[in-house]
Amino acid sequence: MKFLILLIIALVISSIGFKKIVWFISLVYCFSIAGIGVGLIVLFFKELTIPTLVMSLLFIVYGYRLDGYLMIRERKSICRNDRRADHWAASD
Repeated sequence: MKFLILLIIALVISSIGFKKIVWFISLVYCFSIAGIGVGLIVLFFKELTIPTLVMSLLFIVYGYRLDGYLMIRERKSICRNDRRADHWAASD
């Protein structure tokens, strides 16, 4: 049953990918990993050992670290594309 709850958490978080299809392979993955880490801590709070707590915290940190990197990369590419469009519009 707990596995099913973790699956539902990942699916709910994954639903943000319907806003932009490309997010399914980038941001949704990051948020799902972090969400599963949080879900593991909440669901198994009474049975947590030090290694499983560390693993769950690493899932959260990894998810947010990767998400931060991907969001910065996406913003830079948007700015770069805007500059290119302005350059080509000015050259016409």
